[in-house]
Amino acid sequence: MPDYYEEALKKIAEKYRKGAETAAASGIIPYKSVNGEWVTSPYDGNSWWTGGFWPGIMWQLFHLTGDCFFREEARRTGKLLTEEFRIFRRLNHVVGFIYLLSAGADAKLTGEEQAETDVLHAASLLMGRFNPAGFIRAWNEPERTGYAIIDCMMNLTLLYRASRDTGDPRFRQVAKIHADTTLREFLR
Repeated sequence: MPDYYEEALKKIAEKYRKGAETAAASGIIPYKSVNGEWVTSPYDGNSWWTGGFWPGIMWQLFHLTGDCFFREEARRTGKLLTEEFRIFRRLNHVVGFIYLLSAGADAKLTGEEQAETDVLHAASLLMGRFNPAGFIRAWNEPERTGYAIIDCMMNLTLLYRASRDTGDPRFRQVAKIHADTTLREFLR
């Protein structure tokens, strides 16, 4: 069994290395493959909700193989994601998907201080979407100011982590209020 695992991991790593080399040459975060070519997200630049998946896979491969190539690819794409902080207006409730898988993994696996700061920045952005009516706003469009969706729940881990890491209970409280509202209003 261990030989099979090592062989499978080696094949997976080789395949992802080739894909990562192609993505890096194009300067993109892969969203999907079409006719054997990587394409980027359909809209919203690198703030598309799946943006953290690719660097997350790279961090997993770095963790499993110890191959620094994957760490560098994760950081290359992580940099593209943190550039979204400056754009700001495209970020929404999915910052947990994006930044826990990228900067969060970097901080956890390497102890990189800037990565931890980026996670806290993302948590602050998410907390800033809190509506005092008791929920985290999902979308940015003016006509959707009162919208919360079940997907918002999957980003609460970001707030709990920020509360743990900073000792600031406000992150945890916002997460709890949102979860309580979801339980009360969404589930039947």
